[in-house]
Amino acid sequence: MLNDLVDYLILPPGGLILLGLLGLLIWGRIGRVLVALAILAAWALSAPVSAIHLIDRLQYYPVLSESELETPSAQAIVVLGGGRKLNTPDYGDTLLEWGILRLRYAALLHRETGLPVVPVGGAVDGEGTPEGILMRRVLEREYGISTALAESDSRSTYENAVNTWRLLSKQGITRIYLVTHAMHMKRAAEAFQQAGFEVVPAPTDYVGPSSGLYAWTPHARTLYHSYLALHELLGRWWYTLRYY
Repeated sequence: MLNDLVDYLILPPGGLILLGLLGLLIWGRIGRVLVALAILAAWALSAPVSAIHLIDRLQYYPVLSESELETPSAQAIVVLGGGRKLNTPDYGDTLLEWGILRLRYAALLHRETGLPVVPVGGAVDGEGTPEGILMRRVLEREYGISTALAESDSRSTYENAVNTWRLLSKQGITRIYLVTHAMHMKRAAEAFQQAGFEVVPAPTDYVGPSSGLYAWTPHARTLYHSYLALHELLGRWWYTLRYY
């Protein structure tokens, strides 16, 4: 998809590689500056001591309080998909790590509140089993949680919100706990609020700060977290431009 191609070319590591290659091609004073910028940015985005400042801009919402769980203020728990793997040798079509982590927290909220869980997500490329169906299977087979409703046609966070509103508003459900990753919550909450929901954010899987020498050392996982944070910032800008 074109969106994915733009994503890979602009965001790290693709954007950093292109910046460094441009510097090598033109060289001279400007070229050396571009190469130095690419190296510095690669370190800044992969070292926890600096990357956490970018990541924390997205981890806006706190974890749900105990009082909120004791007296639920929502009618249902909506949990967003986090990607799929198709035709794996052990599970066939299955969920990526992000989706599993979100389902785990949704299951915890279900146990604490007794509210129904609504898994949400389609098949972005039109192939394989939609995420909503895969999530429903995991909830029922691995957590023992039956799900009466699931959304399985959406291809983006925006479509998650619109399609879920169409599904749940017919049931009189308009106030929801929204489960997704802490970094994704801002964009997701805005989309669901625009669709018509009253949203109680229920974020999970926060990225925490590091200390000592580890915090200053570049790490591939930190670079991935920085990529996700930049993806969310770019996504919020795009949604504001296109939808809101």
